[in-house]
Amino acid sequence: MGLTVITLIGENYSGQTPSQSELMQFANQNGIAHPVVADPGFSETGNYLYASSSFNGSFYLPNMQLLSSGMVVVKSNDYVNESDVLNNLP
Repeated sequence: MGLTVITLIGENYSGQTPSQSELMQFANQNGIAHPVVADPGFSETGNYLYASSSFNGSFYLPNMQLLSSGMVVVKSNDYVNESDVLNNLP
């Protein structure tokens, strides 16, 4: 199993769920080639945050989660760097 990267965006600058065109614009502006997906109300982001025993109930944006190949939260609500990813490849 390889590495999968996605970007979840909970809301646009107006506090609304981002439209498909806003997601595409964000990806294009930031040179992102992986999927950029709407996450209304940060619900999926929240699922991974709450899966971490160290989560204190608040998070900052942007927010990064590193999941193992078994979908176990390895790093949550923290900066994920290249060595973190390389150390957790299957």
